[in-house]
Amino acid sequence: MIKLLLLLFIALVIVAVKFLPWYALIAIALLAIICFKYFVRYLFLMPFKMKSAALHGATLQVHSVTPTAKPQKEKSEDGDEDDSEEEAPDQPRDYFVTELTITPKAGADGKFTHWEPGELLLSVPGKNPMDETESSDDIGEIGKLEVFEDGAFKVDEGMKYPDAQRLRMVLGVKPGLREVQLNYYFETLGTIKLK
Repeated sequence: MIKLLLLLFIALVIVAVKFLPWYALIAIALLAIICFKYFVRYLFLMPFKMKSAALHGATLQVHSVTPTAKPQKEKSEDGDEDDSEEEAPDQPRDYFVTELTITPKAGADGKFTHWEPGELLLSVPGKNPMDETESSDDIGEIGKLEVFEDGAFKVDEGMKYPDAQRLRMVLGVKPGLREVQLNYYFETLGTIKLK
């Protein structure tokens, strides 16, 4: 199939060069470049749209939001500060400990039926979660993330879940924000009102 499309494309190029004026060829080339750019972007975002379908129609229940101090850096097993992640420039943030439950819609169908809490994002309410004009890091970040298992909160280890999960997380948000939107890729789960 790909060979057939490639042969068809080559044939069209030969016909265009033979019968069209030079300015039409330039216009077609520019149009092809623009279309290619959007096609590549579409192909890049397609897996994320498919993953976000796992929480399409999910509900968000916020149990508590409590202001807290800036979290201290975690210590590694040898007692040194954990610097495994690249350090971002220190930005002023307001911090909140938030407990919430995310419940996927019953009977979700699609290739992706499991979701990962560590892939949640923050944005300003009403904004597209994957909008390129404003980074979610500018709005805020989700810090320590814990999942409720066996009667206690445990540090998230990157597990994927097919069902509802109760989470506790530390949000570090831009000072003065009164609410943030919680997203899972392209899916908006709801807003969290900050005290």
